[in-house]
Amino acid sequence: FSTYLSHTDRFFPSFGICTDSKGYIYISGNTRDKNFPTSEGAFQRELKGEADAFVAKFSPDGKIVFATLIGGTKREHHTGITVDNDGYVYLVGGTHSPDFPVTPGACDTSFNGEGEWAGDVYLAKINPSGSAIVFATFIGGKVEDTAHAVKIDSKGNIVIGGATCSPDFPATEGVIHDNYSKQACFIAKFSPNGDKLLFSTSLGNGVYEMITDLAIDNKDTIYATGFTVAADLPVTENAIRKNLIRPKTGGFENGLDHFLAKINQTGTKILYLSY
Repeated sequence: FSTYLSHTDRFFPSFGICTDSKGYIYISGNTRDKNFPTSEGAFQRELKGEADAFVAKFSPDGKIVFATLIGGTKREHHTGITVDNDGYVYLVGGTHSPDFPVTPGACDTSFNGEGEWAGDVYLAKINPSGSAIVFATFIGGKVEDTAHAVKIDSKGNIVIGGATCSPDFPATEGVIHDNYSKQACFIAKFSPNGDKLLFSTSLGNGVYEMITDLAIDNKDTIYATGFTVAADLPVTENAIRKNLIRPKTGGFENGLDHFLAKINQTGTKILYLSY
């Protein structure tokens, strides 16, 4: 099957997709469509801001099971999505909205700030019918922060990844790198209820980096991929390539390079990193 859903926001559109064990498809994105096709009983049925995030669940043959918006009165940007074995949906992204629907008892319920192209990171857990938020939290600093990736480990902890320009982005003690500068990538792990930040770390330089996707293996080891312009990432001895290569490409004056990182489940050690 192939289908349309809605038009997107023209600023920093970003989409996520995942499937569950029964073949249902979940997609996320951001939209400024005032006629977005939300479903009966959805958590949020009308557009609140300039652009809102959305989650839609499709049956294996391409029919909408549910579709909901989620956002505040300003603009949501970038998204990533995953689903657990019980059908709960996890949505991550960025928001300019101080009134994004965070929940009481969540790790961070106060909007931390925004910049020109991004606001705070949010993480939300949505029930299997798309009718309610189980929890939603902010994480961020005083300027631009955003997230693209979210995964669940074997204990139900939630791992997210993205980028921050905030020097005060929350970092925890003993992690790989706790100093954020310029635009650094970050990886953060939350407790299953979204009430505790278990760790938050960067990978190193922070000149211009972003994590674009994550994976977790059966030992809860975390894998991250993304892009960078930094020539001094902490590559490991067994890296397949230790030097930065920046081919000139459209959109960035001197191009970007990619990286692959493997870190332990507590965020305290890089097990592998390569350009």
